[in-house]
Amino acid sequence: MKVREGLPEIPKVDFESGEREPSPLRKLHIIFAIIGVGGFGGLYAILAKGFSDKTWLAPYPAVLISELALYLGLGGCLALLISDLIRRDDLGIGIITSGLMFYLSMTFILAYIGVWTGPDRRDALAEIATILRQPSLERRLQLKLTEVKESEHFVYFLDSPSRLTSDDISRIEGFYRRISSELGVELPIKARVYLPTEERIGINRGVIFAVSLEELRRQIVQMLIYLGPGCTPVQIFHEGIALALEGEEASAIHLRAVEVLKTGAAPPLSTLFPYHKWHEVPPEEIERVKELAGSFVRYLIDRYGLARVKSLFGKSTERATKRAFKKLFEADLPAVEKEWLTFLVTNYSGLPVERALEQPWLDLQFLKIDAKRGKVSERAYLRLGIPPERRWAVLGPIKKGTDFKVESAFALPKSEEDFRARFGWTHEIRWRKHSDGWEEGIVELRVKRDRFSYAFLFLNAQTGGEALIRLGNVGYIKLFLNGKPLIERRSSELRLDEVSIPVELKPGRNPLLVKVGGRGGKASFVLRVTDSEGKGLEGLKFESPLD
Repeated sequence: MKVREGLPEIPKVDFESGEREPSPLRKLHIIFAIIGVGGFGGLYAILAKGFSDKTWLAPYPAVLISELALYLGLGGCLALLISDLIRRDDLGIGIITSGLMFYLSMTFILAYIGVWTGPDRRDALAEIATILRQPSLERRLQLKLTEVKESEHFVYFLDSPSRLTSDDISRIEGFYRRISSELGVELPIKARVYLPTEERIGINRGVIFAVSLEELRRQIVQMLIYLGPGCTPVQIFHEGIALALEGEEASAIHLRAVEVLKTGAAPPLSTLFPYHKWHEVPPEEIERVKELAGSFVRYLIDRYGLARVKSLFGKSTERATKRAFKKLFEADLPAVEKEWLTFLVTNYSGLPVERALEQPWLDLQFLKIDAKRGKVSERAYLRLGIPPERRWAVLGPIKKGTDFKVESAFALPKSEEDFRARFGWTHEIRWRKHSDGWEEGIVELRVKRDRFSYAFLFLNAQTGGEALIRLGNVGYIKLFLNGKPLIERRSSELRLDEVSIPVELKPGRNPLLVKVGGRGGKASFVLRVTDSEGKGLEGLKFESPLD
């Protein structure tokens, strides 16, 4: 082959025979691979020491040098592989070394990704990330929190000398001694406390990051649990035991849980067992969910004993924790949750037992638990007077300014065929059956600023007569019954039966149109049609216009 003058000849490669002169870059593959394997070996040794000693703090230079070596090896091997592709060189050595380095690096890359996507994880990946992140995080905080105080069991890094008084430190020591005695766990070293800071790390390995003294107490419990039986990937138990053992009277914990449950908006704890479900709870709701978890774990401790509850910890996966729960308490989580709810309503509702067991929030919570298990029946909805969610036809979001057309057409619809129509010019929408993936009685609709969504169904009354429409909602809501407006209101918090509207139902079908709005995201409401005693109306049926 002729080569133009001034241009270097590109070496030929015979891919069938593999014959060609060896590239001088091939040695670099081996060098970078050796560097990367050395870095992996250093990190592996650090993790082995960290897993065997739960309070050991890895030397910062050791972690830094090992990570740099590992990722230098990975980056170098990948860069050389790309170079081989461009130069049409033999790819064998590049594929082997790059594949090896990628495989070795994934253990640490996945750990960092896992903690980044879920900062409060409590699994093996979180522990790996914690061991490696903790030295640099503590180094940075010690430069920021320069005031240091020390007590028998703790070293405090504070932003000012007045952050903790001597009385505060004495109370913390007393709290530690009580929890240590109850759990049968002692600190092998003085724990380091950083206060205040919003920094978080997966697991409390002899170190605590807290914003307030209240959070500090909870994290002392969580740290001792980790140092004893071990951590748990299930947030219900991780957060619950911290609140349950914080020192407050059990009655106060349970009373707060009852107040949360009375809103009707509380999710069943059994649905939050998977980590990703807990992580989906909105930030404004998470503290109330923690109150429920604290009450539930307190109930388990008081009824079954702390030793049995401690046996739930130290399981590496959610599945293992679920199996342990069923074995320890001889029932699955939803069944034990129902026992706990019955305990709360009979002991802390302030009502006689017969009336307490008829509370609508209790029936609604049972309905949510059964809906998750796929065991909810139509009769459960009718007993509460709550329309099954699949009976609602929903439309929207509709732009503000055109909403009056929907109301004039569907507050008192002429025909069910009208619900088959489509709306919009550039973006066509239509009525559809509501489904948010969970039959719980609470209807959630998408809303946008200056837009509205609608929900519709027929109340089919066998005889007609007086009734109450009981309503709770978040955001803006307006109701129309038989073509006439009933109520228009705004609310920042959903509460079951917050308002009651007396209505007169006609025999046969009564069209009910609900208009909701908000600033963005979702608006929700829970609606019940009952008699004066709060029970579902006899002979009332909920019918969808799309059936």
